[in-house]
Amino acid sequence: MQKNKVLGWIFIVIGAWYLLSGVVTNDMSGLASLGYNPDAPMSFQLAPVRFVLGIAINALIIYCGIRMVRQARAAN
Repeated sequence: MQKNKVLGWIFIVIGAWYLLSGVVTNDMSGLASLGYNPDAPMSFQLAPVRFVLGIAINALIIYCGIRMVRQARAAN
């Protein structure tokens, strides 16, 4: 369970970093940009659905990390 706790914290930190940097820079690239022109930024004005999808994907990664940490803590 210790591995799940560490992996959960990695998910939380990396997911939060990508979510914050994407929102601050108004460029949500990454998993949501698959099949999208890589030369154009994925800003909210140019691709609103994919921008919101990027926020949702990163939020789910953070949620999974929180669940993993809680389950590891409950097992101890």
